[in-house]
Amino acid sequence: MTHKQLFNPINPTSIIPIITDIIAISLFIIYGITHELTLIWTGIYTAIITLFVFLRICASTHWHSNLPAQMGLARHFKTLQLPCSYIFLLSSIGLFVSPFISMIICILIFALIAHIHIILLYLYYKDIQSQPICFLSYKKALPQE
Repeated sequence: MTHKQLFNPINPTSIIPIITDIIAISLFIIYGITHELTLIWTGIYTAIITLFVFLRICASTHWHSNLPAQMGLARHFKTLQLPCSYIFLLSSIGLFVSPFISMIICILIFALIAHIHIILLYLYYKDIQSQPICFLSYKKALPQE
């Protein structure tokens, strides 16, 4: 496998985001099982899992039916999939060193990315035109000479 096949989040066969997510979720669950969670920690855990699921749903949804799956909003969401996987992995490892700081950093970054996703989805649903974001730059959409 080449570097592009392993790390390219737009490539549907890339395995690094999947592996990092599995490791991060495993560490997250192990920490939750081995440590007694208070009400605040349960809220933090719930917020991180909710944001993580929202970001994954955005990345896995095919937003434009008239374009390939890797164009438009899907391209933006999938491009952010790899950094989110790394952030989640580093925060899960950070649980065992400094849990509060690593979780707050993870929530802040995930919330920022989710906020951008929500703005893009709002604009996507408000737009009355059916043309995707990349319509003018997509080579098949331009007139052939």
